Amino acid sequence: MKNSWYKHLNNLRPHNKVKDERGFIIFSQQRSGTHFLASLLNSHDKIRAMGECFRVGFGSDISFREFMVNHIKTRKIETWDDIYWVPWLKFMENSRSGLAADSKTGFILMYNQLQLTPPFFSRRLLSQYRIIHLHRENHLRRHVSDQINRLTGYATTKTKAKLNRISLQTDNLIEELNCSVQNVDRIRTDIKPKAHIEVCYENLIENTQTESNKIVQFLGLKPTIFSTNLKITNPFPLSEILINFYEVETKLKGSSFEKYLYS
Repeated sequence: MKNSWYKHLNNLRPHNKVKDERGFIIFSQQRSGTHFLASLLNSHDKIRAMGECFRVGFGSDISFREFMVNHIKTRKIETWDDIYWVPWLKFMENSRSGLAADSKTGFILMYNQLQLTPPFFSRRLLSQYRIIHLHRENHLRRHVSDQINRLTGYATTKTKAKLNRISLQTDNLIEELNCSVQNVDRIRTDIKPKAHIEVCYENLIENTQTESNKIVQFLGLKPTIFSTNLKITNPFPLSEILINFYEVETKLKGSSFEKYLYS
């Protein structure tokens, strides 16, 4: 399965030196716990973790796209940097408003959001900041969570989780799960020479304080006690979530994904 965003990662390796120690990226794919992690990090008094600023509809905050459009309306445009990089630096500067000089400001960047910007801009982003690469070990649960999100529209919750039962299409299920694995492996390879830390969602859930403090130490900050009011959105066994669980079980039997049915 081809990913159009992947071509935007070409020639990343020559740009490996972090240029802005005050910034960071939570880099991941959808339904991997990015907003949960951002919420945890925001409980540190010297961290501001924004959401998906490259997504249209940025919640209560202005998206970078909106900011960029407003910025270039009043500026003389001569280069691509005037359209993208100059407003981006201003966007980040505004995001740091009111923070201490040694504070860290970051944002969520999804793999597929790379295609929303020119390759030169994507490369500079991934060269400019430290990278927190968040991935989910259980690709089946990520896929199920994504399907539920598409049906319900709920990405996060602050209340007790509600069981949403769905049927999963099985025709291309193994191919889709393999694609998810390949996405993570590609990113892992491309960011290997960069300043980054690997964070597994399942470890973050099980050992929240330990994993969170590994991240803040990577960012150059002191450890603290982390908390969040966000709840796990789909904590139920897959046998309860999936209406056609036994069909999915049969499809995955003998594959590398079979083990994820029961965890």
